[in-house]
Amino acid sequence: KVTHPQTGGGIEGVLILSKQTGRSLVTNHKGQADISAFPTTDTLSFSHLGYYFLQKTIAELAQNNFQIALGEKVISLDKVVI
Repeated sequence: KVTHPQTGGGIEGVLILSKQTGRSLVTNHKGQADISAFPTTDTLSFSHLGYYFLQKTIAELAQNNFQIALGEKVISLDKVVI
């Protein structure tokens, strides 16, 4: 499950990409995705607009009960031109 670090709620639409196979999937509205098809030795990358990119091995995910929190990426703008 992919969650927001402050609220603990699931993040929908997180792209999960397998480093070994190149296959990808996206989390559902609860922040969940079925990664059982990926090799147990695989490294997965997690990305979503507005959040920091994260890479974890499946072994690292297993240590945390297959739960990770993506940190919000806040960017401020100096100027907006319309």
